[in-house]
Amino acid sequence: MHPERRQRGDRHQEEGHPEVAIMNTRRDSGFTLIELLVVMAIITTLVGLGIWGIPKMIGRGEKGAVENFLLQLHTAIDSYATSPRNGDFPPTKLDGDSFPGVGQRRNDENLGIESVVLCLTRRGTKSRFEHEDIPWPDALDNLDNDKTQLALSSIGETRDLWEIYDPWGTAIVYFHHRDYAAVDGLGLGRATTEEQKTVRCKPWKNAKTKGWYRRDGFQLISAGPDLKFNTDDDITNFQR
Repeated sequence: MHPERRQRGDRHQEEGHPEVAIMNTRRDSGFTLIELLVVMAIITTLVGLGIWGIPKMIGRGEKGAVENFLLQLHTAIDSYATSPRNGDFPPTKLDGDSFPGVGQRRNDENLGIESVVLCLTRRGTKSRFEHEDIPWPDALDNLDNDKTQLALSSIGETRDLWEIYDPWGTAIVYFHHRDYAAVDGLGLGRATTEEQKTVRCKPWKNAKTKGWYRRDGFQLISAGPDLKFNTDDDITNFQR
């Protein structure tokens, strides 16, 4: 290589290429105002989408939790019925003759779920149901203040007839199949909400066949987020 060319090249490398120096200077200067505004706009959009999406995600999570719980409760009721000691599903309405110590002074609300909870937690009964496993807070309560004559449940030492409330504050409803057609006459399909309102519920029928769902079993029904029974958002232990 020509000596003069080598010297020029060496000087060129020592001085640094002006374009490279400019590019380095721009890279070191950080974001421009426009770039910052674009980033802020993207963050604002994502936050907005997240805020609007959170309630839907929570709603889906609550409905899924209720669906899973009803399946677990269904299994516990099935297990109760197959026990030789019981031989049947819990009744829709508690009877003092069948349950000594229940007594007769009770209102006409939450009868089915009160019966289920008492049957599954009755002292001396082996059950797959554990009320501590209900996956949302404050699910167990006695908002209608029903009490038995004697303390029969293994849940504490009180005489309370406990109900199970869904995450939206309405008691879950239970029907034994033999009472499906007699609900209106017996006034059984009532549930108390956290606002102390009484709402009515009827067993579900198949719209096509006109027959009862779980015709030889039982129905478990949550009113769902709209707090109304027998509407499309009801959550049940059967497919509709």
